[in-house]
Amino acid sequence: MADFKPTIICVEIPPESTDFMNETYQKHKIDQNNRINYSEEVNVIGLEVARLSGVKKIYGIDNPIGFDYPILIGIANQNPSDSLYAQISWTNTKN
Repeated sequence: MADFKPTIICVEIPPESTDFMNETYQKHKIDQNNRINYSEEVNVIGLEVARLSGVKKIYGIDNPIGFDYPILIGIANQNPSDSLYAQISWTNTKN
């Protein structure tokens, strides 16, 4: 991903957390052990790809819109060959 040389990185965090994300990113550029307690996607992809490609700032773009997960699982399960993960994931979150 870093070989693509992105000029902007957007991650799945609330936009109001952008300043905090960038404070962490500035520290991460110096010490890669400095990460956020949010998700490995943000840490491994967001912080590292930004660092390796020299991006100056990371932007939060997540907007919690209240997905109707049962309907989404139903859509995912319309093709039985693709549905195992969705069924297992949904079952595990309800317990």
